[in-house]
Amino acid sequence: SAFFDYYESADDYWDDDSCDQSCTTWMADLLGSTDVDVAVLMFGELDGVAHAEGYGAEFESYRRMLGRVDTQIGQVLAAGKSRDQDWTVVLSSDHAGDAEHHHGRNTPAHRTIPFIVSGPGVESGELWPPPRTVDVVPTVLGLLGVSTDAGLDGRSVVAGPRGRPAPSLGENVL
Repeated sequence: SAFFDYYESADDYWDDDSCDQSCTTWMADLLGSTDVDVAVLMFGELDGVAHAEGYGAEFESYRRMLGRVDTQIGQVLAAGKSRDQDWTVVLSSDHAGDAEHHHGRNTPAHRTIPFIVSGPGVESGELWPPPRTVDVVPTVLGLLGVSTDAGLDGRSVVAGPRGRPAPSLGENVL
């Protein structure tokens, strides 16, 4: 377990001492040298940049930080691959957002999150219905073989339906 204080690094997201870069380096070292069953890594600086300017590809600093996070995720995945093991990777966010209101509203733009699950035994394709934040925990627990019959709000998306269903009057079209 490691903790790097986001607020101590929030003055300059772009330097090598950023919180996300510290997390990336620590996790890459851990995965490259230690046998772990589960690893959780949170990147916070994209959210910080989005709060300052807005959520979305139309904002240059958002695109730039998204590219930086993509590179950092690549560094962590490369460290994991060096172990020659089958890894399942879950990539998600704690919320979505928009340019005008950022996040926290009860709108599809704020509730529909990016959610990628990749690994052995995971079916490919678009997740349907779109995943929600509450689906992350049941998905991860299911991947670990832990029963999720405990009344959780979400669902595991690993074996769920793929792709949008065909329109059918009375079923999914009113």
